[in-house]
Amino acid sequence: MQSLELLAAASFFATLVAGFAVGGRLFWLARTSHRAADFFLGTAVTTLALAALVEVVAMELARSGDTDTAYPVEVVALFLHSASASSLCFGIWRVFHPDRRWAFYLCVVTSALLFDSWMAVILPGQHSSVTGFTNWFYLHVASRAFASAWGATAALLHHRRLRRRLALGLVDRFTCHRFGLWGFALACTVGILVTALVTNIGKGVLVFAWSPALLCVGVLGLLGAWALWFAFLPPHFYQRFFEASPDVVASDGRA
Repeated sequence: MQSLELLAAASFFATLVAGFAVGGRLFWLARTSHRAADFFLGTAVTTLALAALVEVVAMELARSGDTDTAYPVEVVALFLHSASASSLCFGIWRVFHPDRRWAFYLCVVTSALLFDSWMAVILPGQHSSVTGFTNWFYLHVASRAFASAWGATAALLHHRRLRRRLALGLVDRFTCHRFGLWGFALACTVGILVTALVTNIGKGVLVFAWSPALLCVGVLGLLGAWALWFAFLPPHFYQRFFEASPDVVASDGRA
């Protein structure tokens, strides 16, 4: 169990570092590019890392028996999770479907589910360790998973489209690869949330209390952090590996 806890700690630390670093990079891009997509995605990544940090504090307070203090901390954590998933939806809309009304409406509906379920979860005025898992709590986690699943699907489908262009020499390999990494990172987030949801419903406990779930979340967290970092902040040696030939025209797509 100790090795699993070390894995979870390493995964948590990697997620925080990748989240804050990539979020800061995207905010810097938003400042210079004035693109809504950069701002939304920067908000999504940064608030997700912050939410994870605050959530751990809330859980530790609850474990120590200080549920009165743990409750308001959990309120903030779940709000940040809602803001992160909502921002991700709007970022996906702006990147992949800027001229599609259905995508905007999907953002609005998902955001409504996220914040409505957040309000329902916190309404009893007690930490979830006291109230137990409720259907509203499950809906909140499922809504967050849906937002990441939409993002993963959009990024991976775009990666597939770029691979077709790659065969025609219309895009460089590294741009194509970055979209694949981004989609993979979002898929890892989906895996973590689904694992948490299954553990909550099936076992009635948090993932940290069940070894198989802790192992799964730890591995997915490390893989997701790596993919997110290499998609948005790729090291030079990694980028050189994917450098296209001089006659390849770069795509106007961005990760």
